[in-house]
Amino acid sequence: MAIVSYNPGSSTVSFGDIATLTIGATSIVTSNATTLALRVSISGTINGTLDVVYGGNFTLTGGFPTGGTFTSLRVDLNNQTLLQVTDFSLPYGAGPPDFSNQQIFLGGNDVLNGAALNDILQGFAGTDSMSGGSGLDIMNGNTGNDTLSGGDGNDVVRGGKDDDSLSGGAGADFIAGDRGSDTVSGGAGADVFHIFSGAGLDRVIDFSRAEGDRVFVTGTYTVSQVGADVVIDLTSGTQMVLAGVQQSSLTGDWIFS
Repeated sequence: MAIVSYNPGSSTVSFGDIATLTIGATSIVTSNATTLALRVSISGTINGTLDVVYGGNFTLTGGFPTGGTFTSLRVDLNNQTLLQVTDFSLPYGAGPPDFSNQQIFLGGNDVLNGAALNDILQGFAGTDSMSGGSGLDIMNGNTGNDTLSGGDGNDVVRGGKDDDSLSGGAGADFIAGDRGSDTVSGGAGADVFHIFSGAGLDRVIDFSRAEGDRVFVTGTYTVSQVGADVVIDLTSGTQMVLAGVQQSSLTGDWIFS
């Protein structure tokens, strides 16, 4: 399991801030059996230093890690933390943890936390828990029975495969359970719930036309009242259930394709 935190605390910088920077020479700040800390100078829209600190249990050759295991990663820009990853185990031979091999060290049951800025959270395999925090977050649980919460802001929350629990939180969110049997909550705001042919069974527990909620359907469908619920049926086992909703209350463009 890995625990990932983007912009923890009150950080006001993001990865977008460093996209156009000029990167200077790299220096080794610390190199021992438990820590490898690297520092690069930066210039451009932001001036200062970018620190990458790897934690783990390393074997050393000439005072530099050449084997062992990575167990943590922290990225700081001018002493503000952009990213922190803990509670994972990645063999040294697989290369240091970064965005090129995150599917390796995020392949278990992981916890991913966004913060005040706009985040992209990717779950990969395993039973993952994600919280977007504030900002416009894009979240995808991928495989596994995941729990996703967009938090504040207009978020994109997708469950991926398997049986997920999704919450948009406050804001106008786009929420898709994708494949599997999912439980979906939009939270406050005008949300769009998406379903497509072959998606599975999704149950929306707080659909509110009064708040501006809508359903986006990809495929041919029928709508009917089944007991206390509205059922949108795409056949072959694909349904979206609007729990506790009367079809007579659904006016205007509440459903579209």
